[in-house]
Amino acid sequence: LIGIRIFGKILRMPRNIVMVIVLIFSVIGSYAIRNSFFDIYIMAAFGVAGFFFEYLDIPLPPLILAIILGPMIEDNLRVGLIKTHGGFGEFIFDPICLTLIFLILFVFFGGSVMKFFRRNKME
Repeated sequence: LIGIRIFGKILRMPRNIVMVIVLIFSVIGSYAIRNSFFDIYIMAAFGVAGFFFEYLDIPLPPLILAIILGPMIEDNLRVGLIKTHGGFGEFIFDPICLTLIFLILFVFFGGSVMKFFRRNKME
């Protein structure tokens, strides 16, 4: 309730002013973490990459999910490989894994297979 008036005023501000304020806070925050200009360069590089992603209409949520979930998936894969002594067979030939693999393949290729059968049925 305290910030409602402030956030309402921020929404009424011109976009270019808000962007400058966000940029200033981003630079200050990047530098404040380790007192290193290298962190500012990294922030700028990711900002340029984000601009090109927006320009090329590349969706950002999958990238954000990959950045957040990637280390957890890597750690769990490492634990699983240690438990199976480095074998991938337990990951692939387990009934639950086979079901998930089948469902993933069906989602990716199901539409094109259905179009193929419909086209051949009409001919």
